[in-house]
Amino acid sequence: MFESILLKIDELDGSLRQFYERLKGYIKGMGGDHYDTYSFGQREVRMALNVSKSQLQRYIYDLLSLEYIAMSGGYINRGYRYRIVYWDDITRICLRDIDLENGTIYIRDTIRTHSRILTLRPNQVMLFYEYIHRVRPALLKTDTDALVITHRGTAENGERINYLVETFKPLFPDRNLNARTIRQSVITNLLKEGKDLRVVQVFAWHKKISTTERYRQSGLKELQAAIEKHHPLG
Repeated sequence: MFESILLKIDELDGSLRQFYERLKGYIKGMGGDHYDTYSFGQREVRMALNVSKSQLQRYIYDLLSLEYIAMSGGYINRGYRYRIVYWDDITRICLRDIDLENGTIYIRDTIRTHSRILTLRPNQVMLFYEYIHRVRPALLKTDTDALVITHRGTAENGERINYLVETFKPLFPDRNLNARTIRQSVITNLLKEGKDLRVVQVFAWHKKISTTERYRQSGLKELQAAIEKHHPLG
């Protein structure tokens, strides 16, 4: 269970994660209390965040592909409008969402994912208890209700995961190691092992089962060869 949360912490790598965090900050500033419905255009973001046109187009393409943003309107000749539809569940988990007495974690819904209550195993309850009552207070350097705290004492935003991936990347010189390919490899291998599609859907936090079904292409020989060559856990 907790592994699925960690896998979802960051499937964005490097500069894409940095851009996504800047974009979220900009949207929250412009949208105020209704930031989750604020739509933006590429020209607007390019000017506000000082990003080149070609680089922004790559970021937009990647975020669309990963379903972090969605097209919300506009026209081909005037430019399309977009809206953030995924705001990182892991960063939204707060202390009040952890119920150690009943052994559960409440995951709030988003436009992209359903709300859910995850059940903790006894050993996981003990780990959370240790973290919440001993580790987290020792790390904390700011006033926040966020569950996950970084070594700097601030709320986790996913960048720490990239740091860990980059640190251990030299151990896998023949693999395209990043958070996204690790996630893709795990999902692909679960389906390859014959795990039920809906079980994998919940594990991967996919709102639409069609998103999970895409990974079934791994049954094709040529795609399997690509996974073995490029994916770190293939």
